[in-house]
Amino acid sequence: MENGLVILRRVVLAIFALLIVTSSVLAPTAATEPTSPTDRAKAVELLTTGGPGVSRAAEVALTGTDAQLREFLDTGYQVAAEHDDRVRVAQLLTIGGPGVKQSAGTVLSGSADDLRSYLDGGWRGPWAEDERVRVAQIMHAGGRGVREAAQQALDGDTEDVTEFLLAQQYVAREHDDRVRVAQIMHSGGPNVQRAAQVALNGSIGDIRDFLERGQHIARARDQETATVARLAELAKSSGETAARETAGAKEASARAVEAARLAKEAAQRAAAEMEAAKGEAVRAASAAGRAADAATRAAQAAEVAIGAANAANNAARVAANASSRASTAAALAGQAAARAYNAAAAAVGDKGKAAQARAAAETARDVAKSARVAAGAADKAIDAVRAAIDAGRAALSAAGHADTAGSAAGEAEKYADEAGAEAARATRAAADARRLAAEATRAANRATALANEAARAAAEARDAANRAAEHAEAAARAADEAADRAGEADDAAREATAHANAAIEAANAATTAANQARAVEEKARQAEDEQLRAHTAEKVRQAEEAKEAADARQAELDWEQAEQTRLDEETKRLIAEASAPDASPQTVLINGRKIAARLIRTGGPWSAEAATTALTGGESDVRLYVQDQRITAAEQDDRARVEYLAARSDNPAFVEAAEAALASNYQDVLEFLRTRNYPGKDDDDRVKIAQLMADGGPAMKAAAQEALDGTAEDRRQFLESGQYTAAEHDNRIEVAQLMDAGGREVKAAAEIALAGPTSYLEDFLQVEYFKAKRRDLDYATHVAEVRYFVAEAARAAAHAQQLAAEAAEAAAIARDAAEEAAGYARQARESADQAQGYADEAAQSAAQAQESANQAAASARAARNAEASAHEAASRAAHSAAQARASAARARNHANTAAAHAARARAAAEAAGKDAEAATAAADEAWQHYLQLRKQEQTTPPSSDPDQQVSIAEFENGSYLIHADGLCYLNGIALSSSYNGEACNALARDFDNWLAGFAFFINWDGLKGAADANARLLKLYCTIKKGSCSSGLETLLRDLKNAPLAIPENGPGAVAGGGFGRIIGSGKIANLSKYLDDFAQQAARGWLPEAVLAKIPKDWKAAIPNGKWRPETNTKQGVRWFGPNRDAQGIRIDRGNPTHEHPSQRVDHVVVRDGGQFVGPNGKRYPPNSSPKKNPELHIPLTDWLKWSQWNKP
Repeated sequence: MENGLVILRRVVLAIFALLIVTSSVLAPTAATEPTSPTDRAKAVELLTTGGPGVSRAAEVALTGTDAQLREFLDTGYQVAAEHDDRVRVAQLLTIGGPGVKQSAGTVLSGSADDLRSYLDGGWRGPWAEDERVRVAQIMHAGGRGVREAAQQALDGDTEDVTEFLLAQQYVAREHDDRVRVAQIMHSGGPNVQRAAQVALNGSIGDIRDFLERGQHIARARDQETATVARLAELAKSSGETAARETAGAKEASARAVEAARLAKEAAQRAAAEMEAAKGEAVRAASAAGRAADAATRAAQAAEVAIGAANAANNAARVAANASSRASTAAALAGQAAARAYNAAAAAVGDKGKAAQARAAAETARDVAKSARVAAGAADKAIDAVRAAIDAGRAALSAAGHADTAGSAAGEAEKYADEAGAEAARATRAAADARRLAAEATRAANRATALANEAARAAAEARDAANRAAEHAEAAARAADEAADRAGEADDAAREATAHANAAIEAANAATTAANQARAVEEKARQAEDEQLRAHTAEKVRQAEEAKEAADARQAELDWEQAEQTRLDEETKRLIAEASAPDASPQTVLINGRKIAARLIRTGGPWSAEAATTALTGGESDVRLYVQDQRITAAEQDDRARVEYLAARSDNPAFVEAAEAALASNYQDVLEFLRTRNYPGKDDDDRVKIAQLMADGGPAMKAAAQEALDGTAEDRRQFLESGQYTAAEHDNRIEVAQLMDAGGREVKAAAEIALAGPTSYLEDFLQVEYFKAKRRDLDYATHVAEVRYFVAEAARAAAHAQQLAAEAAEAAAIARDAAEEAAGYARQARESADQAQGYADEAAQSAAQAQESANQAAASARAARNAEASAHEAASRAAHSAAQARASAARARNHANTAAAHAARARAAAEAAGKDAEAATAAADEAWQHYLQLRKQEQTTPPSSDPDQQVSIAEFENGSYLIHADGLCYLNGIALSSSYNGEACNALARDFDNWLAGFAFFINWDGLKGAADANARLLKLYCTIKKGSCSSGLETLLRDLKNAPLAIPENGPGAVAGGGFGRIIGSGKIANLSKYLDDFAQQAARGWLPEAVLAKIPKDWKAAIPNGKWRPETNTKQGVRWFGPNRDAQGIRIDRGNPTHEHPSQRVDHVVVRDGGQFVGPNGKRYPPNSSPKKNPELHIPLTDWLKWSQWNKP
């Protein structure tokens, strides 16, 4: 969070810098006379340094007519400049604090002069006041350390306020946060204390995470543990109460059971007499039962027959439906066959088109090969390519039609299979119908036999009824004795029930406490899960934003790419039109200026300088630019890139290959930039790949092996980019594996890492995984502790419920015993009445047996009717099955026809593919012939500076990066040894962009003339952009002061994204370079007399350090200057080496180059192949050279 605030404040400051600096361009002098080169130079300056409105208007004027240019200089500039000023003031209003908002709103209602006055410095007072308000707000909300630091800043000057807002508030806040964690740990519970101690042992990030998230989780866990432990104790106490009440219930229950036993014995004696009468009634009922059973089974047999008949009818319907579906499938198969026929016909048509395109391509190839110039061969090569494309399209179309035919044939085959399946289903249904008809016949026969059995049972029932009445009278005498014992059991049952109710109440209390403990634990887990989900979602969102930013940075154009590859499509179109042999002068002029307007922003130093010349010149200058200077400048830029690559390499073979390319033609330079090839490179690449393969994961090993098995180009691509993709893939696999195997915190951290850029994956594997694993362990430990208390409460509640159940059971037994005693008395009284009832029942059983016999006869008749219905359904099913088999045969015939059509379509597609391949080969042959002619027509001049030891890259906002003797120099500052190769370029590019955004807030007057100005600027960059500089570089700059700031910074408002220069224009800041004295010039003033600097021509470019300069030790120091023609004019001055073998180099000495030749003592001109290494006398003592009349003449 704190780093985000720092970044937010710096974005606001960068916006203010861009808004003010880009508005400081001087207006051109109004004139009415025709335009002149000076006017165009003014317009070019406004194009490159003006605000967005001025820059767009200048570009339109420069690419238009002279009248448009004059109108822009007379009036258009002032209108565009005022509009830019209003936009800038409005933007200040948007991002400023209350004071800036109020003052900016007032200025927007004023005149153009009011706007300019405000932008020139009127906003400073409101801004400074807003800064102090911000400090006061931070002081009010901060801890003790923050308050003391804020008060100290408010008591100081503007720089103190700025320093507080930039840095001191965060240092103080970190100390306050650690104090706060210690206080929380002192007053917290066990979980809070453990989490706080872990945070105090960790980084400031762990401190912040504890304060923002960890303390609340730990505190909630302490509260949860205390609550659950209390509820577990309550459950245990309630269980003890339930045990006492259960014992009382069991004692009372035993007395009730004994009284019931005595009542039962009396009732049994009364029942014995009743049972004798019952026996006869049972025998009568048994006969009636057999009759009823026979009737029931007869009815069941009839139901079986009816069911079989119904099933046979259902089978007949299934057969009919299957027959209908088979017929439908046959019709669909016919339709699919028709579609296959149509697709096959279309494929044959495409075959013809492919053949025609092949013939056209071969004809174009033959004509192209007969051409003797590249222009003529190019037209026919393009015709051949177009024909090849047509052939390819026809082949693709034929393949599509073949696929369609194949799909249709597949559908026909599917429908044929469906028809066959339906025919089989109908056949099976017909067989089922026949089987069911036979089953109906068997059931009808069984029903008739059971009807006869029922008649016999009815006769036996009548005989048993007469014997049942003889035993009824004996049961009445035993009834009286059972009633005496019933009252004793009732009293004991009421006492047992009271004890059981008390035990149940205690058990319920224990259960309530256990349930509450479980609910507390479940809610705590839900809350923690929800908090983790929300935290993960926010971190995933931030990770996705970081990945988008990383992807955007990765997509930036590499300065090392060849100039031609840096052109966009519109620029290429303009160049092609202007370079065409038949291009009109008007087209050359208009397009040439548009090309220059684009390349002045995007091209290299040489290309930008050539574009400036074209835009400031006339028609002839533009034509020369289009036809020659633009190409020459691009070549010089590309050669500079090769020099840069050679200078930063420590591989002699690579350097030798680069020098060979520089000594050859332009095509070799371009090829070297593309491949970076040199003798032995493939062997070196194989060694590097083998090392990566040995150290890498599965993806790295697979990608490395594939590169080793491939071409040299495959290996180059792997080392350039493939290895990083493979490494990221391995990291993602490892993260995913840890995620699958990890706990909730590990899964969340892994999800965040997988959503972010590559650095997130590495951070997870190296740091975050172990932190998350520790959090998972803390979580598991806490959950185990809480669930132990929950389990204890549950065990106590379960035991209490068990005891309560035993008490309830004892009370129930007592109540049952009392009820039994009363029942036994009632049973004895009823026995006599029941004996008479049994006699009546025997008579009724005889009547029921006769009724059952009648029902069995009716069931037999129903079974015969069902038998007839089943046989009729079987006949219908057989007919449907025959129809389904006929439909299946038709569907199979359609499928065979569709397959034949599909085969014809595939043959046509194959023929079209062969024609397309032949057309492609013809186009490739024509194109290769054109390229050969073009290569023969091209020529390139050789390099002319074998002594050059320094490579220099100038970035778009004025910063210089120099590679010399294996070291990097950023604006004259020797970087630490940890920077090499792309690390130098990345640091220089980011510093240059930052300087463009922060320039306005630097006190340039305070830096002017300071020998360590550039080093102080670099330290300010490292201070503000935390993490951008290596520890070695920060150590190198540690003892320097930061560059002074012109104004205090503020943090109100923000602009989404970053780099406000991307919003308002090209990102070049007006006149920024005039504030930065050239670093080599400053270094020269430290040891060279003014007479030396006075002798350097005024129109020469600024000095740069040579390859021997070591500013950190101030030894072996030297500088060089180049004239307008870099390859032809130059002066190099080196400090003497007292131990050198050549006397002229033991003192400070000079090397002079003029007209492409070295100038020796007494003005002698040396041949072009000379060099200071071969001719040591070219090192002229500095004292001798100062006596020369001019820099190149004695």
